[in-house]
Amino acid sequence: MGNDILSQEEIDALLSGSADTDADANPSSDALEDEDKDLLGEVGNICMGSAATTLS
Repeated sequence: MGNDILSQEEIDALLSGSADTDADANPSSDALEDEDKDLLGEVGNICMGSAATTLS
């Protein structure tokens, strides 16, 4: 990711990757891994930065 804003295709790819898991096959799949938490944190930071720039 060279730029700070995700494209719609990148967002769709991230969301579709988590939809393929079956919760019944792996009961612990509800827990987020550290890498997933980091990714969500980065997306949140990017969104907040974009919102702050827009509002300023």
